[in-house]
Order: sequence, then structure tokens, then C-alpha cells
Amino acid sequence: MRATCLIFDVDGTLVDSTGIDDALYKAAIRGVLGDVSLRRTWSEYERVTDAGLFREICRDNGLALADLVAAMRLRFGELMAAQLAT
Repeated sequence: MRATCLIFDVDGTLVDSTGIDDALYKAAIRGVLGDVSLRRTWSEYERVTDAGLFREICRDNGLALADLVAAMRLRFGELMAAQLAT
């Protein structure tokens, strides 16, 4: 029997990624959406979660969310994996 294990990192318990999350999330946004307009701080958004931010950024820039969610998840995962490999 093959076991599956999921590890969730909350608030830097396992990986101190708090400082890089913001930069990688913005890089993923730019990589998927291009040179879109972002608000000055995340606190200016109604829902400050990955999905909430992405939804509002797409809405602010007149982009169809449904077509971009999978690409955004993939790109952020690629950037985070590359960062953690260094």
C-alpha cells in the first residue's frame, strides 16, 4: 500500500518563506497577466488571500478570471519550487 502525505506550512513553521511570498506572487502575476495595474498595497484589496487578490486584480484590469487561474497556480508553484531549490 502506498501512503500519501501532505505537508502544510503555516506562518513559516517549516519554510521561512514569508519574505519571498510577496515577490514571487507579484512575479507570477506579471508572468501570467503581463504588465497589469496593481493597487499600492495588498491591504487595499477586499480579500487578502491568493485567490481573492487574483480575482480582484483580474477584475481591476478587465481580464477573464476563468481562463487564467490554472496558469497562475502553475507559475507561482514553479517560482516557489525554484526559490526553495536554491
